[in-house]
Amino acid sequence: MFSHQGSLWLSWTISQYPATEFRCILAYGKLVEGKDCWNISQHFIPNYGQNDFTGQEKNWAFVSKADKLYALYLTFNEQQIWLELDNGRVEEVHKSKALRWPYAAIHGGAICEGTNGNLYHWFNSHTAHRDRSLDRYLVGVAELAGFPPFDMLRISSRPVLVGTEGVCLDKSPHFKSNVVFVCGAMKAADNQWLVSFGQNDNKCCLVKLGLKDLKL
Repeated sequence: MFSHQGSLWLSWTISQYPATEFRCILAYGKLVEGKDCWNISQHFIPNYGQNDFTGQEKNWAFVSKADKLYALYLTFNEQQIWLELDNGRVEEVHKSKALRWPYAAIHGGAICEGTNGNLYHWFNSHTAHRDRSLDRYLVGVAELAGFPPFDMLRISSRPVLVGTEGVCLDKSPHFKSNVVFVCGAMKAADNQWLVSFGQNDNKCCLVKLGLKDLKL
């Protein structure tokens, strides 16, 4: 979820599961509170990349600045690619610098208010091995300039959250050890942030972090 032009919005993926070759696209829309539930009053599927079921599009991170909507599409090779969106149309593509993160590729996460007018991007990464049991998901945070094209100014020196082995008592088929990924983030108070995350594909969790925890 994210706020834009005074309203609450939601982004989500639409998949072809259980198709043999898994593919998905990303959509976003405006939420409106009804009498008994929240509804999506309008939704958009941007025409960019493989957002047409020819691949796997997901992990876009949205942020609203000066009533304009932006999505961080990709962070790769020390470069960020941002999409400026208007009712689903890609109005402009912005590129900006990114800093090196030594724990595999940066992807997904959530963007929220940081300090001194800048933004914080809470992101995920995944170190992969031939032996799946050695794979581990990590969470870091990057400080971004508070205006387009949102240059990355600082990045955490070590992971902020680390996937753990965990315990599965109900034998859930979805359980995966060593998994942690950010779902949302918001500034809770001066120098404190609330971060929601998924743990082991089996739990939804919430943690409060302070400046010292960010390792910036």
